This record gives sequence, structure tokens and C-alpha cells, in this order.
Amino acid sequence: MGPSSTVVLAFCTMTPYVAFFDDSGNPEPDHRSEFYALGLIVVPFYKVKDLNSVVSSQFGTGEVKCSTFLSVRRKLCGGGKRVLNKNELALARKLGLRDCTAANSFMSKFLNMVSQMGYLNAMGIVIHKKSSYSRFRSREFVSFSSLSKSNPQYKAYKNVLTRQILDNALPYLLQRLQYFLRENDGLAVVIGDENSYQRQMYAVHATLPAGAGIYTSLSRIVNNVVFGSSEYNPGLQVADWVAHALNRWARSDPTLFASFKGKFRGYPLNIKGRGLVLVPDNHSWPPI
Repeated sequence: MGPSSTVVLAFCTMTPYVAFFDDSGNPEPDHRSEFYALGLIVVPFYKVKDLNSVVSSQFGTGEVKCSTFLSVRRKLCGGGKRVLNKNELALARKLGLRDCTAANSFMSKFLNMVSQMGYLNAMGIVIHKKSSYSRFRSREFVSFSSLSKSNPQYKAYKNVLTRQILDNALPYLLQRLQYFLRENDGLAVVIGDENSYQRQMYAVHATLPAGAGIYTSLSRIVNNVVFGSSEYNPGLQVADWVAHALNRWARSDPTLFASFKGKFRGYPLNIKGRGLVLVPDNHSWPPI
């Protein structure tokens, strides 16, 4: 058996996985969101159809975005403005959410369903944007903060600061996935939800297998990250809920995250660092 045959055999004996990730918040410095989060779930390839069947049985056809559902739930339960917008009304009708009890019942059922998926693992990263800008791009952040939108340099500084967030977010997330795959002798294809930053994410990821990363070359992630629509992809929809759970936890609302916490790498003692990366680490983060 030659060297090439040995390599092929090694790859054939590894466990194949599929990883799905989505974001919550916005990495741009002039956006109102305080945090930017990425949530990732990873499942064995042979369990992807099971995941699809279970989630589709709850969500039906099409997408159930966490942010839209939570807005519907808040309004049905009497928080703030009570009138549903077009997207919220469509979702409420699709899921049969007529009142607060129905919305709470749906959420409890969905979260319980996810908790029963013994094959699902989760990872994530949360970035406090201003602290990150100040720590890693302090000069650019100070200059950006003093400019008006009409200034020709405004957009250039904005792009630099946005890229700073993405340069931290995706590599740290994929690094944790790489460690998980190494621990479980696996290989993974990674699918991200389509977003406005996927070109930058492609560029960030492409540098890592080439050896530019200081931590890992992502040898167990197959090719580059691919992106697709979450509308008919249950794995991406669950990742969307994980990302929103992390963002809400960072804003001191741990309710949703508590339901996913047991799925994170490193649970129960070492989630921080192993399954969840917090940037910068010296920010005043809530307890996990």
C-alpha cells in the first residue's frame, strides 16, 4: 500500500459531519447592535435527515427565524407595540400562534425537541463590538468616531472595523470546530446562512488552510465554507436560534441560551474557551 492509498484510507475511516452556522447582530460600527454572534451546530452526516425531519415537523415548510418568532411572542404576550407586521403576521398564522400561551407552548416544544437531539453539538463566538474595536483597532475606531457620514474616509474606516470583527469571528468559530473534529476523528463540510458578509467570510477562511492562521490550518474542514439559504435548510434554522440565544445571553437575557447550553462543547465546566469564545475576554460578560 503506497502513501496515497494510506491517506485515502485514513480519510475513509473518519466520521463525516455537517456543520451549520448563522449570525446574530451586525459587525458594522455604525449599526445599533452592541454584540455580534455566530452560532454553529454540528451533526454526523448520517443524522442530517433525522434533524431535517424533526425540525420540519415543528416548523413546517419554509423558515422560522428566531428574531421574528421572538418579536411575535413578545407582542402576543403584551410587551410594547401589540400590532404584528406583515412578516410577523405570516409567521403567526403559519404556526397557529393566536395568543401568548400558544407562543410559549411552541417555544417550549421546540427547545425540548432540540435538547433531545443527542447527536447535536454546538459552538459559538460572541464579540462586544466597541471593546473589540478599541482593543484591536483603537486608532481607526477613534478616527471613525470623529467623522461624519459625508466624510470621504468614513466608509474606509467603517470597512476596516467591520473586517476586524469578521477576522475574529469566523476563524475562532472554525477553530473550535476543528478541535471538535480532531477529538471525534471526523471531517466536516461547513454551511453558512447567506448574508451580506459572505464574500469577506470566504476571504477570511481561504487564508487559514493556506497556513496564515496562527492556531490551525483547519485540516479537518473540507474545502471552503459554502453558503445557502436557510429558508429550506433546518440545520441553518437551528443555528439561527443558537446565534440569537448567544446574543441575548450577552445582553443579560439567558433564558434561551439556558436551553442550548447543554449542547455546547465543554459543558458543564468548560464551555468558555472550549465551546464558546468571548471577544475580548476582559469584557464584563454575564455568567455562563
